[in-house]
Amino acid sequence: MSMSTAAELNDVAVGHYTRPKPPDIRSPCPLLNALANHGYLPRDGRSFHQAELSAALKKVGLSPTLRLVLSNPVFLEHQTAAESQQQRPASSSKLWYLMRNPWAIFFSFFGMRRPGQQDDSGEPVLDLDQIGLPGVAEHDISLTRRNVAQGDHLKAQPDLVEGLLASSPDGRKTMTAEDFDSLRKRRMDAQKQDNPGLLYGPLQHRNSCAEIALVLCVFGDDTKVPRENVRALFAEERLPTKEGWKPRRWGRSLGLMELSRTSNRVAQLIGVKLNNHVFD
Repeated sequence: MSMSTAAELNDVAVGHYTRPKPPDIRSPCPLLNALANHGYLPRDGRSFHQAELSAALKKVGLSPTLRLVLSNPVFLEHQTAAESQQQRPASSSKLWYLMRNPWAIFFSFFGMRRPGQQDDSGEPVLDLDQIGLPGVAEHDISLTRRNVAQGDHLKAQPDLVEGLLASSPDGRKTMTAEDFDSLRKRRMDAQKQDNPGLLYGPLQHRNSCAEIALVLCVFGDDTKVPRENVRALFAEERLPTKEGWKPRRWGRSLGLMELSRTSNRVAQLIGVKLNNHVFD
């Protein structure tokens, strides 16, 4: 980054929305991108710490426990399933190992850091585009992104964003869980034809249902969300404060149990049968 660009970013107040500019990087997650666009995460999308990610998620009303669950595992070093299997401790030492490394259970699933990826003081850091590491949290059949095999899976695609917004029938001012679920089913049907090699099994489906639940709970009332809030988040990657949205306050923050209940309800509405690799 040039010195002039860095100075310009430093002059922008935290909370103020600015669009990213090259060489800024972003993730496939519109919420994380919005937090960066508002300066709650580094505006260039690079080298943020776990504490920064947790503090940014607090800005949209997530509880301490939910922030911990979402922010800690991704800072583990990424390992393939084979690597994770090789590094599992012997049965006799598993309990002690997990007591010392409680997030190690997530190694083969949600770790995203490159080996040795640290700042100058030795603290683990992450870049936003690493959230798009295929097969971790990122998954095929996104609502607004292409599949990995189809090209750029990090950037929102205008046709898919418009398809999302058009899922609110008859010009309604709100989008319901049923609207999101109907779109998910249509995306599934389309991708079976367009991308026969896609990977979309139970883990990916749980992640996608949780993403819908997060939008409903953070920007709506857990059953519906104002359509303009959806437009701000997905089309502009902006927090919808101009539309009147306010984050939940302490005591009403979004917790793990509420998100899980909403996610389960979303999954029941979609109602597809999945095997280990792709939907039937």
